[in-house]
Amino acid sequence: MPFERKRAQLVLTDEHREELSRLARSRTEPLYRVERARILLACAAGKATWAIAREMRTNRVRVHGCITRALQ
Repeated sequence: MPFERKRAQLVLTDEHREELSRLARSRTEPLYRVERARILLACAAGKATWAIAREMRTNRVRVHGCITRALQ
């Protein structure tokens, strides 16, 4: 039986999704902005925190913090 998520689902508007997609593809933006955009897009797609962390080669705490800040 899978665990239930306690955090609210991240829902993006089309405008936000387009802006994040642009940032995620950017080669001139600072790396931290590109990583945040990729994390938020993956979260909005429904991926788990641990899966995003593994894909981005970072830790779960960083991913969780980014998502939490976005939800606030």
